[in-house]
Amino acid sequence: MNDFPPGVIIKQPDEQHFDVEFPGAISHRIFLPFEDNVDFKLTKFEGKAGNTWTNLKYPWDEIVYVVQGSCKLTFAFKAGAEAQVSAGGSYRIQAGREYTVEAIEDIVLICVFMAVPGGPPVDSK
Repeated sequence: MNDFPPGVIIKQPDEQHFDVEFPGAISHRIFLPFEDNVDFKLTKFEGKAGNTWTNLKYPWDEIVYVVQGSCKLTFAFKAGAEAQVSAGGSYRIQAGREYTVEAIEDIVLICVFMAVPGGPPVDSK
């Protein structure tokens, strides 16, 4: 890890925990609750254009920053609701809301998952 003062964690590019593969994408686990003693999960999601990831629904709030590319979000909880988000944009999905992400271009997303009051702690998966 590192020898910084308590409360400071610095991760270099080669210090992620592990990767999770999805069809057309890979998610790098960078900060994890138990391993890093933090109350959130931070991932870097890299997806290929033309792929769609459906039925996404988490028991935690998710905040996403689009580093590269653009994606279309479709919200299952409101018929016909969708939005396109491009590099430099961001979005938040409340815990328990189901949605779909479609990569319009190759995308790189930084995703932060945070527990909500009364909800379960964030996992390290």
